[in-house]
Amino acid sequence: MRIFLQFGMLMVIGGLAILLAIVLGDRGAWYFAWVLGTVVIVLIAAAAGVMLDAQDEADGLVRALSPRLARGKAHDEVQAEAQATAKATSH
Repeated sequence: MRIFLQFGMLMVIGGLAILLAIVLGDRGAWYFAWVLGTVVIVLIAAAAGVMLDAQDEADGLVRALSPRLARGKAHDEVQAEAQATAKATSH
């Protein structure tokens, strides 16, 4: 029974697609491209927003974990200070 219902629903969807193609005529391809393009641009914008948010979060973590880097010290200077501090505290 389930397969019959699926077949019936697909037949209805197919019939509506054919009816829509008859009504739209030559403009059908233009409408299809417009809808597809709109969906694609929305997905690209959403992906860009997710990437920007991830970059901001990563930048915030770097600044929170290493305030000296946020002030502009070079990475080598920070490492040298950390090693000097580790040597001083280990003795």
